[in-house]
Parts: sequence; structure tokens; C-alpha cells
Amino acid sequence: MIARGIRYIAPACILFLIYIFTPMEWIANLVANVSFDKKIDPESMPYLRILYNSIMIIAISMILTVPLCANIFPKTLKIVYRFMDKISSRRLLVIVCLIAVGIRVTMFIAVKNEQVSDFQEYHEFAQNLASGNGYIRNGQPTAWFPVGYPFFLSLLYRIFRPNPQVGQIANIFLTLVIIICTYITAKKLFSKNTAMLSALFVALWPNFIAYTGLLCSDLLFTALLIALLTVMISNFRHDLLRYSLTGLIFSMATLTRTGISLFIAVIIWYFFITRQASFRIFSIRLFIFAAITLIVLIPWWIRNYQVFERFIPLSTNGGFNFWLGNVQLAVSNDPSAMDAVWPDTEYGISSYGYKIGYDYIKNNPVAFLKQIPLKIINLFILDISGLRWLGKGLCSTGLIFVILIALSQIYYMIMLGLAGIGVFFTGKHFHKHYAHYLMTATFCYWIAIHCVFFGKDRYHLPLLPIIAVYSAYGISVILKKTICDTYNN
Repeated sequence: MIARGIRYIAPACILFLIYIFTPMEWIANLVANVSFDKKIDPESMPYLRILYNSIMIIAISMILTVPLCANIFPKTLKIVYRFMDKISSRRLLVIVCLIAVGIRVTMFIAVKNEQVSDFQEYHEFAQNLASGNGYIRNGQPTAWFPVGYPFFLSLLYRIFRPNPQVGQIANIFLTLVIIICTYITAKKLFSKNTAMLSALFVALWPNFIAYTGLLCSDLLFTALLIALLTVMISNFRHDLLRYSLTGLIFSMATLTRTGISLFIAVIIWYFFITRQASFRIFSIRLFIFAAITLIVLIPWWIRNYQVFERFIPLSTNGGFNFWLGNVQLAVSNDPSAMDAVWPDTEYGISSYGYKIGYDYIKNNPVAFLKQIPLKIINLFILDISGLRWLGKGLCSTGLIFVILIALSQIYYMIMLGLAGIGVFFTGKHFHKHYAHYLMTATFCYWIAIHCVFFGKDRYHLPLLPIIAVYSAYGISVILKKTICDTYNN
């Protein structure tokens, strides 16, 4: 009994100590750093103080009262589980999807955001493609960004009209794809109840909601990645179909985000360890996978060779990003180390970026290794990138922005904590389903890629559905253990 009491009270005590010893200036600086204008209105400080105090008090109260309520009302929890078991999973999933659509439509009505930075460029790329002007940037043929998302957006512009609202509506459908694939994946790994919770978590995820208003490749790539994982772990009557769909989705994802290109090694590894046919049949299926992947990629390779007279497999911004993550960010306080005379061509910029980035790592290997933990921290520490880009439409230094930032970050931290619990309890059952190894390999691969380049909170968005799956399992474990402990005592 004492041990159970300590288990419930200890988290609240830790959070209370953080609340007491965290200066308000730190909180204000954090909000200022993540705001669009990199500052906070002094008039918002009283509201920020009230909001911070309220959030911490509510969080501490929830930590103390949720276990208590779970012990007082275990029958209620059992009724909820029985209800979810009896009702049709399709009906529940439809309800979750309707909730997701309703929230995002409300956001469109309430927030009139502008498309800035890369998002405005994507819109212009799609306009040029839809009008037949080709894939151009500043009037010249380009391969700076991967063509996947601009091409996807241009198809919509051809069918409907070249308006950002068309892309925003498409983002709602991409979100539904993410929700459905997350549900299927979680159901495959765990149970129907866990799957429904994971779908609900994605539907309510604040950063996903914010990204619905932005014309960016993030939601498309996230949908493609979770669809890829879903297809890989699913059972098909004809396994050749699984290999074919994997090749199609993987090639589309590669044209959307170049960082996924080396993931082909993970795909081949997973297919190899899960194969049930002879090695000869496995080789034939693998050949079909490779053939479909190449069929999708080769037209882009031909176009780039015709335009640039060089073999450019995906994009020309890789070298610049490599330099950005390993030289510019590492020596930003040393202006002399930043001196670089960049070539005029995209291909030249990429080649030169890789060269000076590699030279820096070779001459400063210790500094490079020290940057890796910081890159991982930057990749996962925050989950407010979508809200930050929506900042202009939300009055980024006002009370509304502060509230949304706080809610988004709290939601994310809760999900991370629950996912940690879910992974811990899943560890005992990893050997029962190879799909857990695939999820782990996907997570590790994505982290490794951003350790080589650079980490920003925007780039962990494709991993959020996986986090949602294990978060749902984590909370399921907590509720089931609470019910069992109550009845056993």
C-alpha cells in the first residue's frame, strides 16, 4: 500500500519541485524563442504567468487525482472497455475521423494564415507545374527541393484551381490517411482499443492540426511513411502485392523527402527476416519491388540529366543542408569560419557544401561528435513547429499564441511519457512480432539521418504516428494495471 502511494505521489512531487525552482524568465525566453517574431509582447507577461501557474497546478492535480479516480471508479473503466469492445470498430474510427475533420475546419475558419518561406515556394512550384511552365525557381529549372510535393499539389491545382485552400483541404485528407494507417498499425501490433486510442491521439495532436494550414511536404511525407510501414507489416493474400505497394509508396516518399532514400536497406532487411517463401521466390519479389521503385524514379532522373547534364537522383539542396548542420550551426559564433564563396549553380552549391562539410568533420571530429546529442535534442525537445509557422495569422506575440504553444508542448510531453511506458512494457513481447523491430529501426534510422545533417522539431513529425501507437499502448497498460491492482486489493 505504501509503495503504491509513493508511486502515485512521487511524480507530483517532482513536478512541484520543477514548478518552484523554474524562473519565470526561463519560460518567457522559451516562448520568445519559439515565436515567429522571436519576441514576446510585455503586455502578455501577466497572462503568461497566470497561464503557467494554471497549467502546473492542473498538471499536479491531475497526477494526484487520476490514480485516485481510477481506484474509486474501476467499474467505470471496465464499462468503457466493454463499450469499446462491443461497438463496431469502423463506427468508432469514423467518429474519430469526423472529430479530426471538425477541428481542422474550425481552424480554417478561425485562422487566416499566410504561406511564408518554403510554403510559399511550394505554392509557386505547383502553380508553374500546373500551368505547364515546368519545375522552375526564379525563372530557371530547379531540383533544389524534391519534386514530390510540388507535383502532388500541381495535380490538385490542375483539377481544381491554383489556390492555397485546395492544398489545405488536401491536408485534411492526408491527415485522415495518417489516422487510418495509424489505427491499422496499432491494431496489428496490439489491440482494437489501443488502435482506437492511437487514432484519437493523432486526430487531437495540436501540431498535426497546425500543419493542416500549411502548404508543406510534411503531412504528405508522414502519410506516405506510415502507409509504407502499414503495408510492410500487413498480410496480403498475394505477397507480391505487398512488395509492389511497398516499392510504389517508397519511391513516392523518396521523391517527397530525400532523407528516406537509404531506408531501402531497412525495407530489404525486414522483408528478409519475415520471408516465408524460398530464397529464390524472395529474390523475385525483391526484384519486383526494385523494378517498381525505379519505374517511378527514372523519369525524374531523365529530366534532371536533360536539364543539368548531370545525374541528380533526387535534389540539389543536400550539400547545403549538410554544410548548414555541420559547419554553419557549429561555428555560428566564429564569422571567419563562415566565409565561403558559393558557386552559381544548384549542383555546384550542393557539391561545394558536401566538400566543406566533410572537410570540417575530418578536421574537427570531436566537435562533430559533440554536436550529435544537441541535434537529437533539437529534433525532439519541442513540438510547436506548425504553430510557429502559423504565428503570423495567430498574432504570434499575443495571449492566443502563448496558450496554443503551451497546450501543444504539454500534449507532446504527455505523449512522449506514455510512449516511454508503452515501449517499456512492449519490450517483453518484441520477439512475438517483428513489426516492433521495424518501428524501432524506423525511429533509429530517422534519428541517424538527422545526426548527419541537422535536427529541428519540424523533422520529427513523421515519427509522431509511431509515438501515438506506443502512447496508446502505454495508457492502456496503466489503466489495466490500475483496474487489476484495485480488484486484487
